[in-house]
Amino acid sequence: MNRNLPKLILSLFILLLMAGPVVSWAQAEQVSMEDLQKMLQDQKDMLEQQQKLIEQQGEQLSETQKAMATLQTQIDQLKADTGQAKDKSKETIALREQQSQTADELQSRKDTPEKEEAAGVFPGSIPIPGTNMSAKIGGYVRLGLVDSLDPIGSDDRFIVGTIPVGEPTPGVDNEGFTISAKRSRMNLDMRMDSSVGTFRAFIEGDFAAEVGTTDTYRLRHAFGQYKSIILGQTWSTFMDTGATPEELDFEGLNANINERQPLLRYTKNLGPTRSFAVSLEDPAAEITGGDGKGKFADLAARINSPREWGHLQAAVVLRNISGAPSDDPTSVKTTFGWGMSLSGSNRFRKWSQKDNFKYQFNIGQGIGRYVNDLDSVGGQDAIFDLEGNLRVLPALGAYVAYQHYWKRDPTTFFGSTGLLRDLRSTMVLGYTQVDNHDFQEDDAYRRTKRVTLNLLWSPITSIDLGFELLWGERMNKDGERGNATQFQLVGTFYF
Repeated sequence: MNRNLPKLILSLFILLLMAGPVVSWAQAEQVSMEDLQKMLQDQKDMLEQQQKLIEQQGEQLSETQKAMATLQTQIDQLKADTGQAKDKSKETIALREQQSQTADELQSRKDTPEKEEAAGVFPGSIPIPGTNMSAKIGGYVRLGLVDSLDPIGSDDRFIVGTIPVGEPTPGVDNEGFTISAKRSRMNLDMRMDSSVGTFRAFIEGDFAAEVGTTDTYRLRHAFGQYKSIILGQTWSTFMDTGATPEELDFEGLNANINERQPLLRYTKNLGPTRSFAVSLEDPAAEITGGDGKGKFADLAARINSPREWGHLQAAVVLRNISGAPSDDPTSVKTTFGWGMSLSGSNRFRKWSQKDNFKYQFNIGQGIGRYVNDLDSVGGQDAIFDLEGNLRVLPALGAYVAYQHYWKRDPTTFFGSTGLLRDLRSTMVLGYTQVDNHDFQEDDAYRRTKRVTLNLLWSPITSIDLGFELLWGERMNKDGERGNATQFQLVGTFYF
């Protein structure tokens, strides 16, 4: 027997014992690498999820920052208001009034809402959190005390065309004293920023609509504006708001072009001192002896030229007037109407820095609905003749107005304290006439005259107090006349 055989067997046994751990370690090493690769992939997936989560949080953070910026703007405004509210010294209040709009500037925008520029967060507006919109509330509270010394046919205003000619009708032709606040109004002005520019919406109303014996809400303005385009209800393009004198009477001038109606208007600037506007407007017709039928929109256009000394405006309107007789609604007749207007304002700095002269001259056929007094009376666009033909009514109107600001004497008590701030007076002469047809009745509207004189005082820029004396006369086709006198005491607070 080989003596080395036991050693050989022992060596083989030892090698077998050692080979087992080596194989196990190799297998373990292979399993660990697979686990590591899986863990690495899991980490990659987790990182991708976290990246998406970070992006979402970034978007939320951006929205939160915008909301915080809007909130900070409101807080800053509140701080400013609070700071102003704490300081109520006469000097500080007087300084703020000097920095605010003057009474003349307030007057120029009382009834011209479409002249406001459309631009983001505008003066006096409040940003609406979470939106790209801002809003402003405005209007005024107005109390009028009206004393009619003669029968006039209206309660709290002076309508020259309703002055009775001959014996007044009891209970209809009003005479007496009235106190009313229904002419107060409120408006909401909204602006919205967008990727294509700023949009604007404006709505205003008062409680001057008279339905029976109840005073109800009346829509005055409701329009949207985008750049040079206005769509909705507002002042006619044929009108010149800049030539309207400052008066207390809510009715206003008998000869003034004064009409609010639905329209679509486009305005184009023709340089720094001239602008052109054209519009399609409501064709409603006011016909004596029949009902107006709108077939085509009224076409109105104007050229306005603002200058340092005032302004000048020329305007035209073209109308297709349609209507049917009251006794034959199916027999619709059509005629053509037209009108021209020239108006303006001039400042006279020789006597005072604010003295001004305003005027307007209107002429046309079938423009009764646009002329203030003729519109209040009604039926002055056209009339059916004896043969059933629709005939337009030629009309004209003109007025002149002069406003004077009274100088303060610093040597007097009121002058030194500033209590007579913006004390002013306006005198207005107005004339309106209709060229009657031979077949019209003897009591048909022929002409009216109107004269007013007032005294207004603004103790602060947001308050007007005033007294006005009005006289008017109506003459019929047959030459019969009637006249009336009225006093008005009015207080107005603008906000």
